[in-house]
Amino acid sequence: MKRVLFMLFLFASGVQSLLGQSVEKIIIIPFENKSTIDNKAEFNWIGEAIAKSLTDILANSKEAKVIVGVVSDEERRLLQNQLGISSASVLSLATSLKLAKLADATILVVGEYNVFPAQGEVAATVSIKSRLIRIKEGRFLEENERGFSKPIDLSDALTKLQDLQGKLAYQVLLRTYTQPLPFAERDFVRISNKIPSRAFEAYIKGLLSASDSGLREAFLRNAIRIYEQEKAEKGEVADDAKVYSDAILELGYLYMNQGKLDEAIEYLSKIPESDSHYEEAALFIGSIYWRQKSYERALATMRSVAESLQLVDIFNMVGAIAVEASQSEKRDKRKSAALLEEGLKFLKTAVDSSPENTQARFNYGFALFLNKDYVSAAENLTQVVASNPSDGEAYYILAKALEEMEDKQKAADFDNQARRFLKRYAELESSWRRDKTFYIQMRFRLPSREEIGAMILAEKTKKLSKPEKRFVTEAERFLEQAKDFYKNGNDEQALNLLRRVLAIEPMTAEAYFLIGQIYLRQGEMEQAVANLKTALFWNNQLIDAYISLGKIFIEKGDCLQAKNQLEAAKEVNPDNEEVIALQRQVERCSR
Repeated sequence: MKRVLFMLFLFASGVQSLLGQSVEKIIIIPFENKSTIDNKAEFNWIGEAIAKSLTDILANSKEAKVIVGVVSDEERRLLQNQLGISSASVLSLATSLKLAKLADATILVVGEYNVFPAQGEVAATVSIKSRLIRIKEGRFLEENERGFSKPIDLSDALTKLQDLQGKLAYQVLLRTYTQPLPFAERDFVRISNKIPSRAFEAYIKGLLSASDSGLREAFLRNAIRIYEQEKAEKGEVADDAKVYSDAILELGYLYMNQGKLDEAIEYLSKIPESDSHYEEAALFIGSIYWRQKSYERALATMRSVAESLQLVDIFNMVGAIAVEASQSEKRDKRKSAALLEEGLKFLKTAVDSSPENTQARFNYGFALFLNKDYVSAAENLTQVVASNPSDGEAYYILAKALEEMEDKQKAADFDNQARRFLKRYAELESSWRRDKTFYIQMRFRLPSREEIGAMILAEKTKKLSKPEKRFVTEAERFLEQAKDFYKNGNDEQALNLLRRVLAIEPMTAEAYFLIGQIYLRQGEMEQAVANLKTALFWNNQLIDAYISLGKIFIEKGDCLQAKNQLEAAKEVNPDNEEVIALQRQVERCSR
């Protein structure tokens, strides 16, 4: 009986972590300039550059995405803005941890760098040191994790900064992931050099020149020029999708804030639809056209973005602009009706998605009134005044809708409320009595850049949280099926599939591990031990195999072998709950 209980215990706990591993979420904070040279501030841009580049490398590497998630550079800056922290500020460790927790990150990457000036024929060099902090435990990832020295320490010529950033990204993954990495350092070095180094330097300096708009413009324009020049020299100019969108976006925003709207449109329009910044750029191009009362251009720019992002505030904004366009169209009644119908479609989507959004519901109610659907208009506007009993405009439209429905008593009641709360009552009433029309502005506020960035970021994060589809090999498919059979107690079916896996991929450690678990459950100890040891031969980081072997040796009374398995498991992860439990069993065995 004791032996049966022991087998059941191993069955319940042995494969738990192997069947599903959580993905770390990393946040990188700009590194601190520790240079001792006279003109130290000249190199402040490097700290931001490291954070930006490291984040982009981890976010854009298909291999890295399987292992870790990363807080984007945009999200990190948005969170800093929420905390009232300037992007140029040097963050303390306490503030960095606060930022990391706000981002729901699990690992924080911090660091410093030192620039050494050129001496004779020796070029200027940069030395980078970085450490990783596991946020939940509040401790550094040190040598007890995988035997690494405490900091990541890299140095090279300053002209090789991007190579160093690629190597740093690889080292971060090496210390984060407990399994052997299925890719090489050179892959990350290649990704890190996708932006020409001088263009990247100018862009980062532009970001850090927020207080001097003239200097900011010069750096950003220079970044775009260098990028285009170097791409042209490499023969890549024909590809319209290859633009320096980060720098273009910043310059477009700068011109927009300065009121240089034509220049803003010129630059923001350069960002192609395939670029990750396209939606953001398109929304602000559309907003500029709306300000200029160029409604059709605004709608042409924003329609597809609204459909793509599926955000309530954007649906409300586009719907409201379509209704305004309908009201401004005096000559072509069919065109006006089509624009009103489009506005209704967007506004209904906004209201259906967020019933408590009173701005969208007011706009929808007003649009229904303009479309002569007085019953539906009254239903929606009644909800608006219930939420805000002093909304004079809503009372006025509601009263007119009820008049058209010939509900005179209710119409008179709401009209009295409109007289009480609406300063423009006389003006609107005069227009209504003249030709049964009046103008009330649609309700939407153009979100700030930070708000639009946050909305888009939230939507992209939601999409990215869904697992990416990828090609599944035959061996992987058989392995997943075998896991299901194993969990359901169908050992023979599982063994048949696992043997097929090994026929295709004879070095599959996970297959040997599961075979070992099956033999263990069947009481075939020698075969279980042989397969578990083979699993560790192919993957010495397979902590569950060490744990299972340790428990087998305890059952056999071989305390020394059990202790050896324990020590090997502790080298992989000493904080694993199963490892801690095994240690207590080994201690009792040794007595």
